Amino acid sequence: MEGINITNFLKYLFAYYYIDTGEREIYRTWVQKILWFTHWKFYRMYQIPFFSENFQSYKYGPISWTVLQTQFFGIESFKNSQYNIDEILDFHQNNLVDEFKNRLKEDFLNDFNEDFGETFDENQIKGDLDLRWSCFVFVFEKLKKFRPKDLINLSHSQKSFKIAAKNPHSKVIFNETILDDEEISILES
Repeated sequence: MEGINITNFLKYLFAYYYIDTGEREIYRTWVQKILWFTHWKFYRMYQIPFFSENFQSYKYGPISWTVLQTQFFGIESFKNSQYNIDEILDFHQNNLVDEFKNRLKEDFLNDFNEDFGETFDENQIKGDLDLRWSCFVFVFEKLKKFRPKDLINLSHSQKSFKIAAKNPHSKVIFNETILDDEEISILES
């Protein structure tokens, strides 16, 4: 398996953000950086990409062009999701955050089962997806209070970003270059 679909993952990121914070507004740059640092951390830990697509260097740091092209703006990208923002915020207001987060994890495990080929058995698939979910939650918890500008600065300090930014032919950040980056203290396990 070479990573999960990033646009399908967005609904989980949004839902997790809404249930965790109880807020409706979410910054596009913040979303891009959470996606990047989740992918980055997972690749550093397992040498396997979290997402099936590469990130590219951009003046605001690593981005997913696929996500950028969707032109999502908070709630609008959530319209076709199985999750209703008002329902999520009700869970938050009624102190049922953990229950909803457990539901999200179960949905994630079921949803991305299809991204694996027939060569994986059910335990391998569940194990891989558990690792992905745990990595996402770890990164989210560590970076959720960071402002977009702080996350941009953090990503700009990475060697993998700098190499891609200097390449005149391609701005793709190759996964292998992630291994050359210094560990980010806030994301140390």
